[in-house]
Amino acid sequence: MLKNFASVLLRLGINAPDAERLLRDAFIDAAEAYARSHGLRLNQSQIAMIAGINRVDVRAFYRARTRTTKVAKNSEGRMGRVLNGWRQDIRFCTSRGRPRPLTYKGKNSEFSKLVRTYGRDVTTKSFSEQLLRAGMIRERSGRLSIASVQNGKSSEAWAAQADLKFLEAQLRMLDLRTGRRAYATRSASVQVSNRRVARRLQRVTLEKVRLMLTALDAMSERDSQAGGAKSHRIVVTATVATESGSKVQ
Repeated sequence: MLKNFASVLLRLGINAPDAERLLRDAFIDAAEAYARSHGLRLNQSQIAMIAGINRVDVRAFYRARTRTTKVAKNSEGRMGRVLNGWRQDIRFCTSRGRPRPLTYKGKNSEFSKLVRTYGRDVTTKSFSEQLLRAGMIRERSGRLSIASVQNGKSSEAWAAQADLKFLEAQLRMLDLRTGRRAYATRSASVQVSNRRVARRLQRVTLEKVRLMLTALDAMSERDSQAGGAKSHRIVVTATVATESGSKVQ
């Protein structure tokens, strides 16, 4: 599971140190929720003990940030920091404020300076190769420039973002802190020749799913009207995904 998450995060430009900071913050949030649900004293020492995190880090977590600025800072990732610096830093922009093509060969090249400023300890070569593979930059005439992609994101970044939303959606309806769960899963894969056929099959499948969920909702409504304590529930999440690419199996 963690390997799958790591794969998605890497494609979004979030490396291990960034992910570790996000995970540490998430553990503090989860420990706080755990303490509340179990009637434990809610203080920094208790949170640190439950989460297994140094109390100094827990204290810094509560002092150093509001939730919105922390999430914005960490979710940006190394790739995002470098590309945003490229777009905003006047040293790497044209007179009209647009990111200009940068030389990239040699330690004193313009791209090397950009990476040292915004990419921290990563090497220029490995970072440029990563951006080229992701389709975020392109090379032409001995210079690197930001690729013209939709909303500044490559197809790989769009796919990774979709994967992350899917993984989050699978967990959204569940209260993973309490209770017991039993899962029953069914899956099927259909290969088709083009996107038009794939989308048509997706629409048909989603309509069938909608009818099934409507029937389940009606059954739940009848059960609610019957009264009585409710100690169990059924959670149904249907995902119909389309994949594209020459190597789809």
